[in-house]
Amino acid sequence: MIPLKDNVDLECYLVTKHSWKGKYKRILSVGSAGISTYNPEKFEVTNRWSYSDIISIAPSKNSSAYKYHWSGISLPTVLEVTACSLNQLDPTSNQLLTSYYFKDIEGLIDG
Repeated sequence: MIPLKDNVDLECYLVTKHSWKGKYKRILSVGSAGISTYNPEKFEVTNRWSYSDIISIAPSKNSSAYKYHWSGISLPTVLEVTACSLNQLDPTSNQLLTSYYFKDIEGLIDG
């Protein structure tokens, strides 16, 4: 793997990688010279890309998800990230159902 010259990690996120091997945790780092992923247990670099190697990248504003209803069933929903909240949208109409403000969220569960 070619090192990224003078790369400084600017922002890091704990993410779940989905691959044919299964799901596992990685640290995704946005750096001054490129993007890297690390094994969170050993902090070893697992992948590295220079910005010149990336054609395009864009965040997805919406994501399909499931809400666990109090009755025990899971309902499909769409989540939208805004500057101050996580919004729950109706999956068929995209109409806003409710907003969960970040200041009120105590935790998230990886299902």
